[in-house]
Amino acid sequence: MPPASPDRARFRDFILRNADAVWDRDRAGDADHVLFGAAWQGPFFAPATGATQSSALDALVAAVAVA
Repeated sequence: MPPASPDRARFRDFILRNADAVWDRDRAGDADHVLFGAAWQGPFFAPATGATQSSALDALVAAVAVA
């Protein structure tokens, strides 16, 4: 998306809200073993799978890219 796009701020906010939800509401474990679930609105429920970990990490990495 071009930097001048009027939708840029909307997409940035969307990405940041999703990453915040993953980190604040759908995380379990401790500092050494963090798990993410499938329902980002929380709370975390097992099992944490490769798919849930991957999608949560995608959201977190996207947030780093736009922050």
